[in-house]
Amino acid sequence: MSMVRKFDPKELDAAGRVLANVPNEGEDDSEWIEAFELVSGWRAVHAGPLRTFRRNLGRRVGRRGIVAQRLKRMPTIISKLERLPWLKLSRMQDVGGCRAIVPSADDAFRLAGGLADSKIRHERLDYKNYIDDPRRSGYRGLHLVYGYASESRPELRGLKTELQIRSQLQHQWATAVETVGTFIGDELKSSQGNETWLRFFALMSSVIAQREHAPLVPGSPEDHSSLVAEIKECAGQSGILERLTTFESATHLVTDFPSFRDRLIVMRLDLRNNRVEGMAFKDHETERATATYAEEELSHRDDPRIAVVMVSAKSVQTLRRAYPNFFADLTGFRKLVSETIS
Repeated sequence: MSMVRKFDPKELDAAGRVLANVPNEGEDDSEWIEAFELVSGWRAVHAGPLRTFRRNLGRRVGRRGIVAQRLKRMPTIISKLERLPWLKLSRMQDVGGCRAIVPSADDAFRLAGGLADSKIRHERLDYKNYIDDPRRSGYRGLHLVYGYASESRPELRGLKTELQIRSQLQHQWATAVETVGTFIGDELKSSQGNETWLRFFALMSSVIAQREHAPLVPGSPEDHSSLVAEIKECAGQSGILERLTTFESATHLVTDFPSFRDRLIVMRLDLRNNRVEGMAFKDHETERATATYAEEELSHRDDPRIAVVMVSAKSVQTLRRAYPNFFADLTGFRKLVSETIS
């Protein structure tokens, strides 16, 4: 087993500032490339703890839901550092992320409660209830952050992993936001971009809240008829339902995707050619997988029409359900919108 390099928080924070503030273009971008490689290496060491949490969460969820993992995309890391200049990279809590999707909001609370009551040795550092207190964008879910603890791997101690637990409806909403944001080039999930789309998603989140008997997004009409009327107005102004259908049909052409079971997958979404491609790696090839991930991101860093992510799930079918934004599967969300405005 190879030893994991220990990263100096001060070096990481300095590298984060370079990524967020130094242009990655021109004749000499060596400083930016050096920072990118340092941060990529630090991100890669999260893969081991992340795998541990995915397996633990998978045992708890069983057949009642689905579980998948991902290492945070470098463009997303950089965007977050740009958006939150006070944030230090070494303190970022969601570089390693594990996602559980369960049938209902009640199931989400039960799963989170079971984790809280368990004798898990890893330290819980944070808990956010975005179901009862939704974000301004309308995002809902439960977020738990753990610090990794292992007697056999002390060099990994303290590395953070964020567990996201969502109901099926919450997940459909969140991945629709990511999908639309990817296609129109806006950071909708960070409440940035087209105002009509932002308002539409906030209102649809309140529709879901009504179904799940949870608080509405602040600023939403409390009366259901008024809520539906404003959603219809947004949808009519921008042809939203038609555009959702267009986005979904654009990547119904998933090709060159490997069959796998519990493997690491580096996925590349090419919006220019409407293709999703995947490179599969076995568990013992984690170092090669993370290196490939960084190389792919670096080679496409100037192309906003190509997105790369490294994920893992039990099967291709689970992966499609956990990350439908990479396959533009908006079926569930489109159905919800149609039911709401019909």
